Amino acid sequence: MTKIKIILASIPLLTLAHAVSAFAAEAAPPALAFSAVNAGYKDDLSSQNYDFIELKKTGDDLLLADYKIAYYNSSDNLSGEISFDENAVLVADALVLGFHGSPQFSKMTEEYLYKFGSSGLASTGGRLQLLHTSEVVDELCWGKIVCDHSLNKFVTKQEDNRTAVRCFGECEDAFSYEDYYPDPTPEAIQFLEPEIEQPLEPEPIISCEGLVFTEIYSYYVDDVSEQFVELYNTSDHTITLDGCYLRYKNKLYPMSGEVASASFYVSQDLVLTKNPNSPLTIELIDDNGVVASADYPHGQKKGVSYALFDGA
Repeated sequence: MTKIKIILASIPLLTLAHAVSAFAAEAAPPALAFSAVNAGYKDDLSSQNYDFIELKKTGDDLLLADYKIAYYNSSDNLSGEISFDENAVLVADALVLGFHGSPQFSKMTEEYLYKFGSSGLASTGGRLQLLHTSEVVDELCWGKIVCDHSLNKFVTKQEDNRTAVRCFGECEDAFSYEDYYPDPTPEAIQFLEPEIEQPLEPEPIISCEGLVFTEIYSYYVDDVSEQFVELYNTSDHTITLDGCYLRYKNKLYPMSGEVASASFYVSQDLVLTKNPNSPLTIELIDDNGVVASADYPHGQKKGVSYALFDGA
């Protein structure tokens, strides 16, 4: 009998797995990336015609607030940044940003324009980084500045000027050079309506206005619980007492309940001095301060209340 020896081809399987992983990574491009750039050319109209940066998005509407573009000049020093309004949303597939001195962008609003110092992109060399919440998600360099995505330097003669265009998997090179000057994209950015905080409803002011003191009984016969303070509602409406206080000897006594118009309210919460040597004051307090007050003097008699007429 002939024996057959089986050898597992593990290496090709690993290679295939690596290829699938690489394909998956390429199949999921970043939500926003540089798609084209040009440092501009010179003619009679301007020294930086079509100095622009183009970006493309891969998904749905994109909030731009967390994105920022950092520009490094030909000496690879940070020369400026492009940031976006917190309510700016990219709704188009592409966004074209232009140097504010380029005539092609003269009618564009501020959110589509940039300048670094007083100039645009340097033709001899530079670096652009796209950051999302401070993390670099895309980068390209040109001329004497080198990085993973390096481009040739740009020329300033109009007839020789070429734009570096991103291929996004449609060609072998990461970028290609061709005549490409995109039209500005004035409708690419829209703005969310900012959330307006609704004003809080003001807390109702507690008012006991209309209550007056009408009777105080301090000199009890048998038990301190016989003491009371009486108030009368002189207003034409019911007064809610929650939040109102009686104050006696710097101590507050909370009140509760309601007093109808032309009705009385009696409180037995206070422990009163039976017959003070000098007048003592009882006050009614609400959010506005002291509403009413009454003094009862020395000379109280057993079993006799101290009556007040019209609160006095």
